[in-house]
Amino acid sequence: AAAAAAAAAEEENSDDEESQSGREEEVDDKGMVEDKTDKNKTSKKVTAKTDPIDITSQYQKIPYKANSVGASTVFAILLRPTAHDTPKTVKKTLSSLRLRRVREGVFLPYTEAVRKMLHLVEPYVLYGVPSLETISDLVRRRGFCRIEGKRVPLADNNVIEKELGDLGLICVEDLVQV
Repeated sequence: AAAAAAAAAEEENSDDEESQSGREEEVDDKGMVEDKTDKNKTSKKVTAKTDPIDITSQYQKIPYKANSVGASTVFAILLRPTAHDTPKTVKKTLSSLRLRRVREGVFLPYTEAVRKMLHLVEPYVLYGVPSLETISDLVRRRGFCRIEGKRVPLADNNVIEKELGDLGLICVEDLVQV
């Protein structure tokens, strides 16, 4: 077995010496090398060295849009609980977005900073542009305001008119439009 390995190594060395001894070789379009000095036209497969290809030139660049959602406000809901193995950065980001409990939702201004935070916590959060009907429903059912330090539900338009009348808001529909 050792003799066979030595013979194979000798053949490789002799092939290398022959290719370096000035033989005329030509590479065809299929990557095959033809020996011009030999009349039997022996051919062997050779991988040709190519220049590195610039991949970026082959693809059209997609323009970056800072606000791909197309709205100034988004509604985000925490869907998945944060376990002990959740990264600390994700927990801090969820806390700064005011998403502390599962199925808790908040309205957020869709700025560059909020977009980056939402992208970081995307596996835990669902967010999107709310419809006016959804906003109206949420304000009517779950809307509260602070009056003299007390949490008061937005059950009727009198509370809104009393507290926000100077801003031109007199009913729930006006509040939803803002």
